[in-house]
Amino acid sequence: MRQTRLLTVVFGLVVAVGAGCTAQQRRAISETVVRNVVAFQAAKEFKNHGYPIHDHLVCKTKASRTDASHVAVICNGTTTTGQTVAVAGTADTITGIEGQFVGLVNGTQVFRETCLGC
Repeated sequence: MRQTRLLTVVFGLVVAVGAGCTAQQRRAISETVVRNVVAFQAAKEFKNHGYPIHDHLVCKTKASRTDASHVAVICNGTTTTGQTVAVAGTADTITGIEGQFVGLVNGTQVFRETCLGC
C-alpha cells in the first residue's frame, strides 16, 4: 500500500513537471522514473523467487519517440551468491510497473510478469 502511494506521488510529480517540458525532456523524465522503479521492483521480484540481489540492479532505458510512457528497459546485476541476473522488458506506463518483463538468472528464465510488484 505504501509503495502504491509512493508511485502515485511520483506519477503526479512527473505529470506536473512534464506539462511544461519539451518532448525530449518528457522522454528523459520517463526514462529516469522507469529505470529507478524497475530496478527496485525487479530486485524484489528476484528475491521473491529465491534470488536476492547483491547491492542493486543497474538499468538502462530508452523511451519511445512517439509515446514517452512506453519505455524499453534492461537491467543487470548479481545475486548474493554471485549468479548473473538480468531483466528485460517494456514498461507501458509512466509508473514503470506495468508492461512485459522477463527475469533471467544465469540465462534461465525465472519470471515473466506483466506487472512488477503488483
